[in-house]
Amino acid sequence: MGSKSWDQGHGKIPRCWFNHNDFMTSLTPGEKWVLACLTTYVWRVPKARSKSPIEDTLCFLYSGKRLLVTHMSERTIADKCGLNRSTVCNAISKFDDFGAAIKLPGRRGKSFSNLYILGFELRDKSRKIDRLFSTSPILMAGEKMPADIKDFIRLNYDSRSQKLYFHVLPEYNEFVGTLLFSETSPLIPKEETMIIRLDSLRRQING
Repeated sequence: MGSKSWDQGHGKIPRCWFNHNDFMTSLTPGEKWVLACLTTYVWRVPKARSKSPIEDTLCFLYSGKRLLVTHMSERTIADKCGLNRSTVCNAISKFDDFGAAIKLPGRRGKSFSNLYILGFELRDKSRKIDRLFSTSPILMAGEKMPADIKDFIRLNYDSRSQKLYFHVLPEYNEFVGTLLFSETSPLIPKEETMIIRLDSLRRQING
């Protein structure tokens, strides 16, 4: 990971991550460790503390684009999780396939790492809310993030235009964030939408 500044985890493991989440249920214990590691080391530093170009980029993606990203090599993930590199690579491929962690490969070499986009951070005057792809109602229903949405995020994650969460995709005529995280998203199977609504109602009733 380079200097000590890279090794400061600022991530949050979400509450109820495993509740009614078909994607999380499908993971092996090792895969869960890898996803937890990526989530724990989400970059949440608002301003660069060194003259490193990658640190400038990470701070821009967090502060400017409101993206939850982790910059880490597969070797480092394997060391932190106590797993072999093959297991880590297979887990990451599965996350990327489902859209739980969108992988942006770094340059090859010992000192280079991949970038993983794990979701969005929403902010208002009083709080910050994580929207991890792994907690999207789409993945929770056991479905995959559509390939065209993953491609859009890959192509536009570092653009200087508006934040991706609030970007309208013409083919859907809807915000990216609404498509991925609304309980009434058209991307969720209708029967799953009803289950999600019932679960939401139960949570409201039970406090």
